[in-house]
Amino acid sequence: DDPVGGIVVVAGNARLTQVEANDNCGSGIYCGAGDVSTEASATLTGNTQFGIWCPTDEVILASGNALHTISMNGKDGIFAAIGPVFVGGKAVLKGNGRLQPDECVAGKVGAISTGGEVIAHDLLIEENCGSGIRAAGVQAGILGGGVRLIMNSQFGILANDEAGVMLFGDEHQILRNGLDGIYAPNAPVRIEGKAFIVGNNRSLTPQDCDQDPPSRGGICSGDRI
Repeated sequence: DDPVGGIVVVAGNARLTQVEANDNCGSGIYCGAGDVSTEASATLTGNTQFGIWCPTDEVILASGNALHTISMNGKDGIFAAIGPVFVGGKAVLKGNGRLQPDECVAGKVGAISTGGEVIAHDLLIEENCGSGIRAAGVQAGILGGGVRLIMNSQFGILANDEAGVMLFGDEHQILRNGLDGIYAPNAPVRIEGKAFIVGNNRSLTPQDCDQDPPSRGGICSGDRI
């Protein structure tokens, strides 16, 4: 199918200043063969597919006083299959993975889905369908501080396949997500700094939480912590 969206770059990089791409049929920004970078604030809301779709390269959201809002898109807020994802300034990803307030889309969805690291210092990922950050195949590294993963319907951080999790910096919050705060079934989890991981697995029943041996937790790792 032909790509559709608010901003479509089929071949080449997308270099954007202040951008608003809202309520489009398709993705807010579609970049078929290059990277995406913004030089000022970005607002990407209400698109029927992704906020940003970038399967071949990195995504860079501007730093400084920029405020980025990526919300209520039908699929992932940011999809960067190779990554990494750099988030400068302040970013809010909220309510992605749904087009109706009370209806989640089916399938594997994350507010940020990436094959690389997430580098951020002031990032709120809240009330998304699916996981807050979904990493597939490689290490899920969060570098910086002030990353908050709150009340997403599945995991705070999901590391699929052989991906591990590295969490650096202070004042991270992973709170009240539907399943485990951090789930890395086949690899280690490493935390250097301060992280508050509280009240996760809110979608489970007390009987689920009382399994013996337990299989759920704030952090579930298939290797070591």
